[in-house]
Amino acid sequence: PLRPLSPLNLDFTPLPTTPPGNSPDGPLTSPFIPSPVKLYGGRPRVSAPRRNPRGTRDLQKQPEWQAAGLQQARQEAEAVEQALAEKEREFKAKQKQKLQNTVHGFVRDTMKGGTSLREILDAMFSINQDDPQITGVFSRFFRAHGANLMQKVAERAPEEGDLFATQQIADLVEREGKIIQNLLTRESGTKVSELLSSFNMRGLADELRAAAPTMWGILVAVSTATDDEGESKRRDPSLHDSLRLVCAMVSLLRSQKANNFQAVIALLLAAKREIEVFAHAGISLSYKSVMNYIKTLSQEGIRQFRAVFRSCMCSIVWDNLISNHMKFD
Repeated sequence: PLRPLSPLNLDFTPLPTTPPGNSPDGPLTSPFIPSPVKLYGGRPRVSAPRRNPRGTRDLQKQPEWQAAGLQQARQEAEAVEQALAEKEREFKAKQKQKLQNTVHGFVRDTMKGGTSLREILDAMFSINQDDPQITGVFSRFFRAHGANLMQKVAERAPEEGDLFATQQIADLVEREGKIIQNLLTRESGTKVSELLSSFNMRGLADELRAAAPTMWGILVAVSTATDDEGESKRRDPSLHDSLRLVCAMVSLLRSQKANNFQAVIALLLAAKREIEVFAHAGISLSYKSVMNYIKTLSQEGIRQFRAVFRSCMCSIVWDNLISNHMKFD
């Protein structure tokens, strides 16, 4: 049998002893030529290196880039909002024009049959109350847009608007005047001492403002001057005191029994002349009424003293006793 050849028996081509090449000096690179000696070592230096610009990611991290991006995004958002708002205005204008055409056509067709505009409005406001859905729609509309509707009517017919407002305010103020009258009227059988102890002069203004807000607001508006910008020029803190006095005078004009304020003021005055002057102005009671109140107050005090004398042992002490003209033996 044939046996394979052994590597030891193979004949190899001997290695060349001289470097091959076409040039007489041989190739530029060869494993047989030693590397040249580098004088300076390392890579040669570039006198003016040209570096690549920063990438987009590096630039996006810079504050200037971020500020510019935010400004651009804001401008784009504003442009989109303006475009949407313009489209919305155009849509609303078209819808309004369409609705106006529908209403005009309905009114025109209805009036052709001999029906007046007043009859149309009366029929609209007198819809059958048995239908709660339609009634609720009208009620919600008037609560939400009633003031605007009346303002439109007043703009078309200022005289009628003023007349309507005057009537409504007169009725409302009349009701509040009755409330003020009841507030400043004491119950039958109230003692004068109880009136003096329970009457709150400082808190009367707050009570009047809470009981009659419309009248109080009218008085504030009438007595307050404003500048061109609508700002109030009044800085007098005694405004509420003056309005309190006006409301007290109104209550006395409605009823002579609504005189709690005047009674307290009269009892605090001393001179007859002052009482008469204030009584003519409606601020105080007359001198005769004041004397009657003082006598009543004295009788109430006597009854109170007698009740105390009957309940316990006590003594009378005179304070501020004047003895300049007294003679002692």
